[in-house]
Amino acid sequence: MKLFRITFLFTLLSFSAFAKDSTKLEFKRFALGIHASPDYCYRSLSSIVSSTLWRDAFEKPMLGYTGGIDLSYFIKKQFAVSLGVNYSQKGYGSRELEITTVAFPEGGIGKGKYRYNYNYIEIPVKANFLFGKKKIRFLTSLGVTPSFMLYQQTNLKVKYYDGSKEIIKGKPNYIYNPFNLFLNGSIGIDCKLGKKMGLRIEPTYSYGLFETISASYSEHLWNAGLNVGCYIGF
Repeated sequence: MKLFRITFLFTLLSFSAFAKDSTKLEFKRFALGIHASPDYCYRSLSSIVSSTLWRDAFEKPMLGYTGGIDLSYFIKKQFAVSLGVNYSQKGYGSRELEITTVAFPEGGIGKGKYRYNYNYIEIPVKANFLFGKKKIRFLTSLGVTPSFMLYQQTNLKVKYYDGSKEIIKGKPNYIYNPFNLFLNGSIGIDCKLGKKMGLRIEPTYSYGLFETISASYSEHLWNAGLNVGCYIGF
């Protein structure tokens, strides 16, 4: 979470520049952007059975990512709607555990961690609100992201006791729910780099409304990230 504290401090420092800058901005109706975000990913569970307690003790958050392009249309200077296409990897990991084999059922052969990857193609639709008329403006966005799962894959990263390492990739699993709908929100800053170009830095949060799989428990993916993007107005 140190990343988000640094971002918050950067936003506060930008406020000073925001207050002093009196440069007028040239209004552009459209903006084409590219963006990427490292994401802190996990899931929420709800169930009446005890298996969720075991999972909470065994599983932990992981680092994922989101990247893509978007097109914005400015209805007004301080309000725009955008449509984009993203590739995103969400999911969660496991805590370290002993790896055993049939030949060594008790002593084990090393230590390993699982990583449960959910890979999506996403179509984010957002409403963007900007505050200010200067080079550095504050912005916030709200939206929904229809997401289509390409596949789910479980990988095992093993460090053997002899010092060697290996990543054992599981076969892609297509049984999981192929569609999800994520609610998204962000708040950040918009920095003009010239008459047409700009930079955006936004802490974001996303929560999946639909279950990833039909089971005795409910699993919903979520992630918090730091979205950084640049755009060109035209």
